[in-house]
Order: sequence, then structure tokens, then C-alpha cells
Amino acid sequence: MTQICELFHASKARYGSPRIHQDLQALGIQCSQKRVAQLMKEQNLVVRKARRFVATTDSGHALPVAQNLLNREYQVESGWAEPGLLETSPIFQQHKVGYMWRWCLT
Repeated sequence: MTQICELFHASKARYGSPRIHQDLQALGIQCSQKRVAQLMKEQNLVVRKARRFVATTDSGHALPVAQNLLNREYQVESGWAEPGLLETSPIFQQHKVGYMWRWCLT
């Protein structure tokens, strides 16, 4: 019983009886999965379910945008060769295709 409690708390209450049973077998302790479930139920060891992913970003708000405190200016020194073309290095160029950018060899 103490191994079951130790394994349960080591998994931060996320391992149920199948995983605890598997870990006990790896330790060389013979028991059935039903017995592990029964012992866990007697000790009120209940698994914490994983939390669902919740999107927390709301880009469509009416709040003001944060100020540019660092005063960064993102300007390309070489300039635009043509609309939709940005020279990033002598080997690669970046082309704007619709809403995406595509890298091309020059």
C-alpha cells in the first residue's frame, strides 16, 4: 500500500490504477490492476484530470495598444527592391505571396 501512495504522489496525482499497476510490475511487485484500483479507492486516491486548453488571447478588443517604450524602428536599410520583395541576405530573398512569405534562392 505504501508503494501505491508513493507512486501516486510522485505522479502529482495524475496516475490512475493502470499506470500504478504497470509501475508496480516494473518494481517486481505482483498484484492485479483491480486490486490496485480497490486499494486506491479505499485510500481515496483520486486522479486529477488534465485541464483543457483554453484560449486566453482576445485580439478583437477595444483597449489601447501599449506604447513603444523601447523606440525601436524596424526599417530595412537596403530598402524595397520591388513591392512584396524584401532582400534579407545576398543568397535568399523573401517574396510576399498572398498573406504568406516565401523564401527563394537568388
